[in-house]
Amino acid sequence: MRINKRAVALAFGAALLSSLGNASERLVTLGGDVTEIVFALGAGDRVVAVDSSSVYPPKVRQLPQLGYLRALSAEGVLSVSADRIIANADIGPPAVKQQIQAAGQQLELVEATPTPEQLYDKIRRLASLLGAVAAGEDIIATLKADFAALAERRQRLSHRPGVLFVMNHGGGAPMIAGRNTAADSMIQLMGGRNVADAIRAYKPMTAEALVSAAPDWIVVTDQGLEQFGGVDGLLRQPGMALTPAAESRRILSMDALLLLGFGPRTADAATTLFNALHGEPENDAQRDY
Repeated sequence: MRINKRAVALAFGAALLSSLGNASERLVTLGGDVTEIVFALGAGDRVVAVDSSSVYPPKVRQLPQLGYLRALSAEGVLSVSADRIIANADIGPPAVKQQIQAAGQQLELVEATPTPEQLYDKIRRLASLLGAVAAGEDIIATLKADFAALAERRQRLSHRPGVLFVMNHGGGAPMIAGRNTAADSMIQLMGGRNVADAIRAYKPMTAEALVSAAPDWIVVTDQGLEQFGGVDGLLRQPGMALTPAAESRRILSMDALLLLGFGPRTADAATTLFNALHGEPENDAQRDY
């Protein structure tokens, strides 16, 4: 069979260009996790606007912001004249998605991923969209190694302290995190036991629930702790003072995106929290609650 070398060369060139992505493409990224991964994949120079949850890497804060992820305006998003919008699937309100698509704007939705395995899928999806497959696999390989090292340390634990995650964002009533949440996954990764695992998702925090849960540790986001008015404000919440965590002031806080975003830094975040609960590697399994 005769091979058309010119056709093969053209096909190879097209595939190569596709794999490198379109460097001149104007992107809008919505969702802190999506934006962070896009930058980690080396496509940050294509991003022309983000939402307010996109705060990492620091250079993102210099870009125009289009509002909060779940309270967007279709007009604001479309005004940027992006070639493509890549968004966390939780964008809202619901009508915004329909309005963006009805305007003929290309919209790629990426599901939230509160487990390491789902995180790998999210990175691969974004890497494929951006023509950065190799970079995506490099990130995944690093994450897998770090999560494996953390899993080995968890296996050596003789005790898992009770942990309660408290959310206080947006000025609403404080909530506690049950099963099927990013907070629950992080509690497992850090070698803790979610004392609210009898509930699903996020539920209002009551004094009775706090006292009966008897957490050894309270975990909050930095932003939530600020809403409480600092540690002292948190400990003044009804029932909080009666928990073992409050009595020993065992309160951990971390940036919301780092703690709950499930992105390239998640293994580092889980390791930091693990060390806070259990000590450095040589001290694993030594604490007694």
